[in-house]
Amino acid sequence: MSQDNNERLVRVEKDLEALKASSQKIETKVDAMYEAFVAARGAKWVVVTLWIGIGAMAANLKWLLQSIGVKFD
Repeated sequence: MSQDNNERLVRVEKDLEALKASSQKIETKVDAMYEAFVAARGAKWVVVTLWIGIGAMAANLKWLLQSIGVKFD
C-alpha cells in the first residue's frame, strides 16, 4: 500500500469515528426526547382527570354547601 493510500485510509477512519460519535450523541438525544414524550403523555391524562374533578366539584359546590347546612338567602 502506498503512502498516499495509507493517509487516505487514516482520514477515512477518523471521519468514521467522528460519524460514530455524532450518531451516538443523536441517539442519546432521541432517547431523552422519547422518554420526555412518554412522560408528558401520561401527565396529560392526570391533568385532564384533575380538571374534570375540579369542574365537577365546582358544578356541585352550591349543592355540597347546602348539604352540610350552609344557607343561601
